[in-house]
Amino acid sequence: MYGPAPPRRKKTGITRSRAGCMSCRLRHKKCDEKKPVCTSCVRLGQPCQQTPSKLAFRTVTFASGTSLSSTEPSMQAPAIWSQGRDPNSATPTARTPKSYNYLSMKKIRDSGQTRFYYDMWEKHCLPALHPALRRLGKQDALPSVLRDAVLALSACQMSRMMPRKKPFDPRGIPGLSFRPDPDHQTVSQEIYGSALSSLASWTNIDHSKGFNVILTAMILLAHVELLMGDFGQFGSHSMGVDRLLTSFTKSTIRPNRPGCELIANWTQARAHNWWLRFHFGTSKFHRDSEPLACPPWLMSVLEEADDSRAVIMTTLCECCRLNSAIFLRQWDMDDVASRHDPVEQISSFHEPGLAISRVEEASLSASSALADQREILDRWHNRLPLSELPIEAFMEAPSSASLVDGTSVDVQPLRFTSHYAAMNYAYYVMSRLLLCAAHAQDFEPHPLDSQEATRQGANYWAFLLMRIAANLDWGECTKLNTFIIGLSGLFLSCAIHSSDNKISLWMQDWLEQRYTTTVLEEGSFPVLQVLQVLRAVLRERREGRVVKAVFTSIEDEGGTGKYGSYNSQHIDSLLVYGYDNATGQKFSHHIAL
Repeated sequence: MYGPAPPRRKKTGITRSRAGCMSCRLRHKKCDEKKPVCTSCVRLGQPCQQTPSKLAFRTVTFASGTSLSSTEPSMQAPAIWSQGRDPNSATPTARTPKSYNYLSMKKIRDSGQTRFYYDMWEKHCLPALHPALRRLGKQDALPSVLRDAVLALSACQMSRMMPRKKPFDPRGIPGLSFRPDPDHQTVSQEIYGSALSSLASWTNIDHSKGFNVILTAMILLAHVELLMGDFGQFGSHSMGVDRLLTSFTKSTIRPNRPGCELIANWTQARAHNWWLRFHFGTSKFHRDSEPLACPPWLMSVLEEADDSRAVIMTTLCECCRLNSAIFLRQWDMDDVASRHDPVEQISSFHEPGLAISRVEEASLSASSALADQREILDRWHNRLPLSELPIEAFMEAPSSASLVDGTSVDVQPLRFTSHYAAMNYAYYVMSRLLLCAAHAQDFEPHPLDSQEATRQGANYWAFLLMRIAANLDWGECTKLNTFIIGLSGLFLSCAIHSSDNKISLWMQDWLEQRYTTTVLEEGSFPVLQVLQVLRAVLRERREGRVVKAVFTSIEDEGGTGKYGSYNSQHIDSLLVYGYDNATGQKFSHHIAL
């Protein structure tokens, strides 16, 4: 009967709200909120100032999700926080600060979080670091650049020790299903930037004390890059340290004993970085790798510091580089020779001695380099104190004839007085094994008896490495090998260069047992990545193909870093070089992981 009532006409055109300008609010007048100036301010000729927005921060807590079932231990985060925990128990948690203020680094330094990270530094970082860094004083006595570097490394180590499950994981592989704790990692990156700023403004290096401070800070930041697997940033620190050492050696000031120990620490860190980068690179990267042999001035500094670990780690890397260089050069020569018929080969060798001179030059160079490394190893071993030698006598490795299928290797532990001495001797044993492997594939022809003796020698050193590993505690390996070459990295190279399948199988089983029950990385390197290559190499051997070298197909410069995972490289296939065990025919092809 009646339609809807017409809308009421507004008595005024004023918009009623509480967001008027400051001038209208002070005069207790209504504001029409026109932009950019309201009508009232235009009429009065006053500036129209808008009301500032009030930002209120609040802490939001979310309900904890459903815990993982204990029936699926492979999908749970490994118990890294405390060694020896039940793998089926819940993921261990640490007493971490409840909240982080990422907007103010001053609050982080002044709050209890600083004390927390210093406690973690003393508990989880110092035992694994070089003795030169263990003498760092209390936090109040340190320069600001060292305080920031210490906190950055401590927070980074905490993030690596507390894996968090990724929200999305299509494959469900434990090694790829977790990422470092994002809160601690963010704090580490924030303080890392502050340390870099302090480092850039530091100019007091005119005396030995200032040199020691700046070198210590650069070493600590380089250790952060080692933990994160960022080889590019480590290279930047390496160039900075090299320039610092060059400028210091040109001056009249000579490093004191603490300075020599810091240089030894840097030499050790550089060898560690090289080892991690070298084993997952292309063949071109292996060919172009520069020598790592210590120059005379560096050797004198290491002797002054009385640092046996820096010497043996550098020697290990140089033996590995020589072995790869000799193998690739011999492979290239055989490949070139196989492309020509006998007539072309004869004519080429009868040209003015070009091919013959290259072969002789390469042979002499390789033989001389191998002899130099043997001399260094002999001198290193002779200078070892009795406290760092094995407690028990050596045993002869079982012969290959006794290692038939269906039998296991009886490995008696080789005991040492400390984990430090055991790892140093493991580096020595691995260096000897690599020299044996390089001697077996160098350019000079050897009788069959000599080749067999060389292979048996390599197996002997591999068996000795197994005995050392049998005595080592895996918990100490994961805790004390963080900033040095890990045992799992030695196993990969040992399995490739030893000819006995039983040795490789024992090493794979040893790693499989420890990987599934405890940690994701050892020696700052993902254990899964080592295991994947070991499985592929043994799969090739079961099919009658012996793998002698492993390379990546694409040069990725070591990957993008381990910022969101425990693997810096995403490798789906590898390029392997080897020969057929039945026919002796050489091959090179890609294998899937």
